[in-house]
Amino acid sequence: MLIDHYVRYKEDHGDEAVALSEQKVKETEAIFIRQVTNLVEVLRAQITFYSQKGDTFDEAYNRVMFLKQVI
Repeated sequence: MLIDHYVRYKEDHGDEAVALSEQKVKETEAIFIRQVTNLVEVLRAQITFYSQKGDTFDEAYNRVMFLKQVI
């Protein structure tokens, strides 16, 4: 039957799928780390982001708007 061949194929090639998935996860992780590192560098260069004190709505809103422009 066709379904038996399909199941057998999936069982025989499962290791390849796992290896490919692990590779994609590692690549995605590396990209994410690189992008977050770049964002942190940009934020460190912008003194105004970290120099804003307080936790009022307006201050939080200003930080979010700044991040929106940076990102």
